[in-house]
Amino acid sequence: MRELAQRIEYSPSGLYEYYASKDEILDALVARGLAQLSEQVARAPHGETAAQWLFAIGDAYLAFAREHDHLYRLIFGHVFSPSGLVRSLDQLERNSAYGWLRLCIQTGIERGEFVFLPGESVEQQVYSFWALLHGLAMLRLTRLSAVGEIDAINQQALRAAITRLSRA
Repeated sequence: MRELAQRIEYSPSGLYEYYASKDEILDALVARGLAQLSEQVARAPHGETAAQWLFAIGDAYLAFAREHDHLYRLIFGHVFSPSGLVRSLDQLERNSAYGWLRLCIQTGIERGEFVFLPGESVEQQVYSFWALLHGLAMLRLTRLSAVGEIDAINQQALRAAITRLSRA
């Protein structure tokens, strides 16, 4: 709290005029970070095909994690208060990076560009793709951060996943 107050040129006690606790401040930072991630993904160029759009979304997501590494780790590492927990995947869709990802994959299905194996659902595919993006981002930020060509490897993994989705 002292360091945060110092960085924004406030007194530690002054922060408590706006926030009841350190966790409340972190919750606010997480909410703002999620909004920034969603904004960056929303700006991803749509391209001529859903596959191009999906790659641009993935690239924007990974770029956000790379460019805002501390914020990204806070977003996915901070435990919200119980009221901030996501209770369903539908909650993720509204105004979020996950929602843009779902819209893109749904668009690809409607255009006949993406196909699934029998028994698979849109939600399974969207969640799987999001898990891939999150995994690639976290690996890059943690264990694989010293691998020189990790960004190129991540882009190859992203392209491979899109190719599988296109010919499932």
